Amino acid sequence: MKAEPLSACAASLAERFANRTALVGVIESVPVSIETLPPYDAVLVATNHDALDCDLIRRRARLVVDARGVYREPLPNVVRV
Repeated sequence: MKAEPLSACAASLAERFANRTALVGVIESVPVSIETLPPYDAVLVATNHDALDCDLIRRRARLVVDARGVYREPLPNVVRV
């Protein structure tokens, strides 16, 4: 199956420790909450902090791309990379 090309892509950042200067105008910052997760197609976990509610992300995100090994058990909506 061939993937359809993206016509638009939006990204948001929930990481309070990131270098925001480099991301101004590219990525907006949003809190991780029950209300903010469902509209996104995927959530990328690129860091493993106590500040991230990983259980909430696992329960509410459609797809989680785990680049930090946060989720050790196989889960239907988590892809470990």
